[in-house]
Amino acid sequence: MLFRSLPASLPPLYDVYQDLVITLSRVLPSYSFETITKKCVDLFFEYLFSLIPIVDERNLRYDVHVVCATYGAVDVSSPVSAWSTAGAYESNHVSTATLRETTAVAVKLALVTATCAEAAFMIPPQLFPEGPLISSAFLLVSRKALHFYQESDLDHPSATSLATRYFHSNCLHADGKSRVSWHIFGEAARLAQTMQLHSEASYQTLEPTEAELRRRCFWILYIGDKSAAILNGLPIALHHLNFVSEVTVVYPTEEGNLVFDPQAEDAEPRSVLTGFNFNLRLWAAASALLLEIRMRVQPRDGSLTGVDDRAIIDRLYIDFMTILDTLPAWLSLDPGASEEAGRCPKEFCIQRVNLRASFHCLRMVVLQKLEVAGLGMEASTALALALRKTEIARDMVRVVRQAPFWALQINGESCVEKIRLIGASLLEAIHTHKESPLATRARAEFLVLLDVLTRLDSRASDALRDGSW
Repeated sequence: MLFRSLPASLPPLYDVYQDLVITLSRVLPSYSFETITKKCVDLFFEYLFSLIPIVDERNLRYDVHVVCATYGAVDVSSPVSAWSTAGAYESNHVSTATLRETTAVAVKLALVTATCAEAAFMIPPQLFPEGPLISSAFLLVSRKALHFYQESDLDHPSATSLATRYFHSNCLHADGKSRVSWHIFGEAARLAQTMQLHSEASYQTLEPTEAELRRRCFWILYIGDKSAAILNGLPIALHHLNFVSEVTVVYPTEEGNLVFDPQAEDAEPRSVLTGFNFNLRLWAAASALLLEIRMRVQPRDGSLTGVDDRAIIDRLYIDFMTILDTLPAWLSLDPGASEEAGRCPKEFCIQRVNLRASFHCLRMVVLQKLEVAGLGMEASTALALALRKTEIARDMVRVVRQAPFWALQINGESCVEKIRLIGASLLEAIHTHKESPLATRARAEFLVLLDVLTRLDSRASDALRDGSW
């Protein structure tokens, strides 16, 4: 093996690896490091890849093999060292070639353990009982491995640089550390800007797999950026106004990554990237509409700045509302398509939940922004607008009732935030309209969403429960 000849250069990372193996052996004594790592990777591709298709399966599995073969067996009776020697590497003590090879191991270790942390944090315990026991250990090791080669990584970033940081951000968000999560997400977004990933020209000289993974990383960061801005009020980083040229990068190819559904009438393979790309279009359409509303409305009185502005907003509104009309039947938003009936492969079931929850959440956000701007399109009175909000909430309730609960859990904190936003809107209707039939309807829908949030074990449920209704 290439890295077996480098024992003198490995101690900083070997300590990290050794202590991870010892920690895992104590909480999961019946598993070897290789076994639990392979299980994490298997579960990632089974449940999470359809939402986060930013790593190549063949390469990642090879990386697992390299990491295990490089470091070999560990004496699990040794004490944990708290990674005391896992600091920056003293490059002046080794040759450039040795440092390069050692860094290559660190890159693989960081990505493998980040993927394992993603699976352990995001996959619910009923599907991955070991996850809560190992999630933090994998995340800590991945972050320490990244720190080992961070300077060279910032100078020469790749798709792995972005994927590793995105996983770190996701895991920290799931762990309730939203500010640290946003900081790391911002680092990934700035790397994407530095790499000029918004421009298709930046991909032309790359090896095909690397080019495809970079496109996927750009677009997953793009979605995350819009989601953070729309749901949490954070500033937009990846927008065409922030780039020196137009956004010309194409959507990920839908060739490959196919899932065969034996129960489908046409029995044709279907790409998991179809749903991923529709999700991109949905968030892009919503973002364009919301940004136009914000830019075209004066802060003082909400009046539009030009005679043609309403026509522009009308067009963008129609684009948003119809963006999912061409979904294939196997990703349909038709509420009658029951995921629980077992007719839907889990990859598409997860994507259906994601698309449906995102669409209804964004409908609510758009309606709220139009109301604030005095541009209500479907109703003009306060009662009519409140009624429309309860109808959107009812659509969201239908999603959470029909979807398998595990699929809501797999969709993670972003799904929680979407449900929470709908719940907050219902609370407003309850408080505003008191004992009216509208408040009664809102209260009934609110109780369903609150129950779901409680079962999801989310802090969002505590925030909603604290409201007096």
